[in-house]
Amino acid sequence: MRRKSSMFQQPLMVKSILTDKLRRLGLLKEVNQHQAMLAFVNACGPMLRKHATPDRIDRGTLYVKVAHSAWIQEMTCMKPELLLKTQSLPGGEQVRDLRFLIGDIDKSSEWETETSLE
Repeated sequence: MRRKSSMFQQPLMVKSILTDKLRRLGLLKEVNQHQAMLAFVNACGPMLRKHATPDRIDRGTLYVKVAHSAWIQEMTCMKPELLLKTQSLPGGEQVRDLRFLIGDIDKSSEWETETSLE
């Protein structure tokens, strides 16, 4: 019996190949978290980005470091809009809540150079 040639097999989508490979390497969770944080950064825009930076994501809650308490108040008022905007961007659909905390904002943050969706 003749085997089918591999060139007649159904082509695989690159996304499914990468997802499978990342899962096998144990990196899928980190990549998804990074995408969620990048979505938040792009939702913020340049002005807010100077005063806030994503810190971590845990069970759908994105924790964001802000420069000081005035920015916690400001961003808490903007939270519904920021959350909707974040969820509408690729990777942001996994963010279910935002929490703001005071922390050091690194001015040379990786997020300054990585905002590719704007």
